[in-house]
Amino acid sequence: IIHFRLGDENSFHKDADSEFEVPTNSFCFDVCVKTLEEDKTPLVLLSDSNDLKEYIKKKSIKYNLPIHVFHLQSNHMQKKTNLQKELDEIKYTKKNLFYTVFDMKLMTVANSVRSYSVYPWGSGFITWICKIYKTPISLNWLKSS
Repeated sequence: IIHFRLGDENSFHKDADSEFEVPTNSFCFDVCVKTLEEDKTPLVLLSDSNDLKEYIKKKSIKYNLPIHVFHLQSNHMQKKTNLQKELDEIKYTKKNLFYTVFDMKLMTVANSVRSYSVYPWGSGFITWICKIYKTPISLNWLKSS
C-alpha cells in the first residue's frame, strides 16, 4: 500500500490555507512510479484526498500502471478535523463508515505500507492500524521541494 496524507485543509477545508506545504498531484504520482520501479509490485493507493486518488487512477490507466484505487469516497471520521475548524457538513453514514473500515482492512492484510504525509508526525490513522496488526510501515514526511 502507498498512502498520501495531504492534510485536513487540503482534503476537507477547501477554503483554508495550510501551514504545511501540499505537493502537487503530479509529484505524488511520480512518487508512485518510483515506488513501482523500486518494488516491482502492484500498489494499492490510499489517501485522504479523493482528488489525488482520482488523478492517480486516471494516470495509471493512461500509462497502464498497476496502481489500484478502490474508491473515491474518503472522508474524515470526526467533525473537528483539526484544532481550528469544525465541519458540520461531515455526516456519518453507513457508506462513509464502510470506506473507512475498508481502508483499515486493506492495511491489515498488506505486505507493507509506505505512508507520506504533509505533517512531520505522519498519519495516526495509518500508523495505529499498522501497529495493531503488525503491518510493516515506513513513515515519510512529504515535501515536494
